This record gives sequence, structure tokens and C-alpha cells, in this order.
Amino acid sequence: MEVKVLCDAETIDAVAETVSTSSRSGLNVPHMIGDSEKPVHLYDWKTFLAQLFIPLKNI
Repeated sequence: MEVKVLCDAETIDAVAETVSTSSRSGLNVPHMIGDSEKPVHLYDWKTFLAQLFIPLKNI
């Protein structure tokens, strides 16, 4: 198996390619902010999880 090494990423596309090739199983998938075909969803996890858990003080 050939291993491709990118050491000097000078563009965001080079970084995305490095992420894509960094996993043998293909689990690392870069997502670009502003890509309308594959949008990146951001969530307010603190608010969502507050509905499910009770906060504990002093921990």
C-alpha cells in the first residue's frame, strides 16, 4: 500500500486532502464551511443536554 504524505499544506484544499487521506478506513471526511451541498451543522449542545440532565454544583 502506498502512503501519501502531505507535510506543507498551503491551501484549505490541501488540508482537506490531508484529512481525507489520513484514515485507512475513510472515516475522516473533511467538511467545508459554506458548502451548500454538504452543509456543516452546528448545535447548541449545552441547551439540548440541559433538557436531559440535571446540573451538579461544584464538580
